[in-house]
Amino acid sequence: PGKTVPPKHTPPAEEGGILGIEVQQMPDTQDERAASIARCVDKEAACASWAIGGECEFNGAYMATACAASCYVCESASHRDDHDTCVYWASQGECERNADFMLPACGWSCRNASKAAR
Repeated sequence: PGKTVPPKHTPPAEEGGILGIEVQQMPDTQDERAASIARCVDKEAACASWAIGGECEFNGAYMATACAASCYVCESASHRDDHDTCVYWASQGECERNADFMLPACGWSCRNASKAAR
């Protein structure tokens, strides 16, 4: 299977999503979007890989709501590393290999390593 990418727009749930990914209907109002982001969760299984691939910047409106945790729109996660060795781990590719651990624990280093790789 090829690399999955997030949709550029959000299809209605009844369309069945894109690329075989079931996509939930996104919130319609600013308040609903803010509440979704405040929960700081990823709604899609592929969020971590999309975030590492730069989709948080390229497709920000969709990703901020669908992939809030992986895109670090939750303020506390986006500006910190929880471990002294995060910069080293990120430089060794651990953000990609071990995204479930690295993205929440080493958010700052993973985000900056991703930008430096482009």
